[in-house]
Amino acid sequence: MFLEYRLLTADDEEYPVLSHYKGIKLEEILLRLHCDYWVRDRNVYQLRSTSMEKECYVIYVELDEEESGEDPVYVFEQSWNGIKVEFRHFHEGQKEHPIVKEYIYTDPKDALLHLASDFYQLGETEWVKTSSEVDENRKTYIYYAEPTN
Repeated sequence: MFLEYRLLTADDEEYPVLSHYKGIKLEEILLRLHCDYWVRDRNVYQLRSTSMEKECYVIYVELDEEESGEDPVYVFEQSWNGIKVEFRHFHEGQKEHPIVKEYIYTDPKDALLHLASDFYQLGETEWVKTSSEVDENRKTYIYYAEPTN
């Protein structure tokens, strides 16, 4: 099984491969298909569409110019130790989105249910999902949400 990230271009005739994953597990592909953004190196890409070609799943992305650039907290983790999901409070128009809670999942299905949920209950507060991303630099999935009330 393969997964590729391909860049959507202005001419829409060629889609350069940005990243290719050989032997990736189906569960990880499913997690990535549920992410609106993909962070790699110093770039942020927005998911635009997906496709399946023979034994290869393809995620088409566009560079998000507003979200890309230098990040003072540019950190690389060495490996994926479990499936880390950060639950962050999204604030429109701000760069910082504080971590509300962190989860470490051992079962990919649990992480997938988290990322696929539109609403999330934490204590007495109900949250609505605004977006999600996979940050390859930090080996972390991020779930952005706002309180509903």
